[in-house]
Amino acid sequence: MKKIIIPMLVLTAWATSLSAQVMREQADANYMRFYNFKKQLQLADRNWTQLDETEISYLQTITEATNGRSASMAQGVLCFFFDICYEDKIEEGGEVIPPTKNMTTETQLSDNQIQNLNYELSLYPNPTSSEITVTLNNPAVKIVEMAVYDIYGKNVSLQTVNQSYSTLKMSELAQGIYILKVWLDQGDVVMRKVVKQ
Repeated sequence: MKKIIIPMLVLTAWATSLSAQVMREQADANYMRFYNFKKQLQLADRNWTQLDETEISYLQTITEATNGRSASMAQGVLCFFFDICYEDKIEEGGEVIPPTKNMTTETQLSDNQIQNLNYELSLYPNPTSSEITVTLNNPAVKIVEMAVYDIYGKNVSLQTVNQSYSTLKMSELAQGIYILKVWLDQGDVVMRKVVKQ
């Protein structure tokens, strides 16, 4: 009987390729779980704010399953609507760092932390029926871009800005809750909830 010798380099490349394929398949399956979950909500005429504890737990499972796009989207929903926030880092070995219950958004910082910020973002009127004005109290800090997302995470408006204030037209949007994401020139990103009447 003749021995078959496979060079270690070929074996390592094959194992790496197989591992990458398995990870892609897991990420694809996780994306389909998130997509189907979102579709079920839409078909039932429900939104993210109406999730029960079992559904929140399901989103946590999606978040912890992979590092793909679906995990990021589920993580965003959990953090924004339910104050269940995951660290952006993954521990060695691929383990997800457990969620924390303390968001670090501007609206939930302590008084001392707010005083250390070199800007304050204001939105008015909120709720609105036509437009919303976004301003920063520090003219040295500029808004680079603003985006509005519906409760399903779809981008419904994008505006490039290069000043410390801007007006965002919302008259053509349906009534409901939206997420305003504001990118600042110093690298910060601020998210706020906006209600369209």
